[in-house]
Amino acid sequence: MTAPAGLVRLQARREAWIAAAAEATTAAAERIETHRAASVLAVRVSAAATALHAHRTAEQEQLHSLHDELARCQSAQRRQ
Repeated sequence: MTAPAGLVRLQARREAWIAAAAEATTAAAERIETHRAASVLAVRVSAAATALHAHRTAEQEQLHSLHDELARCQSAQRRQ
């Protein structure tokens, strides 16, 4: 015994809807993973920028001290 045509069409639409929902779920999962990876990268970039800023600040402080010392030495040499 075969199913009525209306039931076959209904079953086909249901299967198509389930397939479309499965595709949408897969696409959404891929987008979520892409956003998660981008967030992880943004955190790493932010941490690297913070570390670089701290390094540059320390470097500038050290250079400032060295420039002051050099200026004192040059001044002392001129007085001699």
